[in-house]
Amino acid sequence: RMAAVANVPGPAPDQPDQGSKAGKGAGLHPVPPAAAPQARPSASSPAEALRALGTEPDGQPLRFGPAQLYITPFDPLTEPLPDGRAAVCVPLALLAQCTLRMPLPGDHIHPFGASGGKALRRYLTDRKVDAPFRPWIPLLCREGEVLWAAGIGAAEATRAGHVPMARIVLAQPLPWMPGA
Repeated sequence: RMAAVANVPGPAPDQPDQGSKAGKGAGLHPVPPAAAPQARPSASSPAEALRALGTEPDGQPLRFGPAQLYITPFDPLTEPLPDGRAAVCVPLALLAQCTLRMPLPGDHIHPFGASGGKALRRYLTDRKVDAPFRPWIPLLCREGEVLWAAGIGAAEATRAGHVPMARIVLAQPLPWMPGA
C-alpha cells in the first residue's frame, strides 16, 4: 500500500483538491487506498522488503503530493537517528501495514515522547501549522493512526528498536516546515 498510486490527473497547483488523497509524479494525485493495489513485504532483508513495497533502496524518490520521499534501509545501531520531522525510521513490520495519504477526519497521533494521543487536527494546531497547509500534509498512517506527519513530527510507534527498519526522508523542505 505504501507506494500504490495511479496516474490520475489532479487539480492545478493553485486550485483546491476536490477529494483526491495523494500522488506520485508531477501533477499526479493518489487514488483512494481502497482502489490502490496492496503490497506487503515478505522478505528476509530490509532491501527485499522495500522492493516488495514498490520502492528501490537508494533509488528514485517517491513523489507524493508536494513531497518527494526517499525510502532506504536503516540500522539504528550504526546510523544517526532521524529528527522525526524531515526524516523518520519505521520498523519494516509496521511499514508493511501503512498507507501514505493526506489527512482524513478522525485521524489521531500519539506524538513521540508524549504520554498519550490526540486528534491530528489538535496536534497540527499545537504545532502552529497554518490552516491552508493542513489538507496537503503527507501522512504515514496505519488505519486512522498517524505515524508520521511529513515535516511536522513522528509518533511514539516509530521509536527505533533492534528490528529491521526503513528510513523515510524528505528530499526537500516542505512549505510548512520552519525555515522553509
